[in-house]
Amino acid sequence: MKSFTRILAAVAVTLFAGSAMAGIATTKHNLSSTGTGNNHTTGATDQICAFCHTPHGGDATAPVPLWNKNLTGLAYVAYSSSTLNTTAGVNGVSLACLSCHDGTQAIDAMYNAPGSGGYTSTGLGQLAGAWTGVKTITGAANLGETGG
Repeated sequence: MKSFTRILAAVAVTLFAGSAMAGIATTKHNLSSTGTGNNHTTGATDQICAFCHTPHGGDATAPVPLWNKNLTGLAYVAYSSSTLNTTAGVNGVSLACLSCHDGTQAIDAMYNAPGSGGYTSTGLGQLAGAWTGVKTITGAANLGETGG
């Protein structure tokens, strides 16, 4: 019975990963060679999920599973307004988003690059290969940071 449960769990994870990848494939978050946004690799990898997630060696302190980026630990100022009817904060998943969207590190900086031998304990490994666009988030997508 345990082996059946393991097989069922493996199938569920595979199906979820497939649907998640399909949802990202046509967005700006597809940084792989199949991406159509302004920033993506040109031949370095066709692995869509690798820019954010890794099966091994990710940031264990991250608020999202198997995070493949370096959380910078910078201090951010949350939006506030006299008409804001809630307490805004920068924590949880928003910190994972800011590991790219604060503009402080390259979008291909990751703990475990696709392929064999791409692991680095600092989370700053870079993919070889050409890029379209820039390697750090710019423009309206760069949400900025206040220092750390």
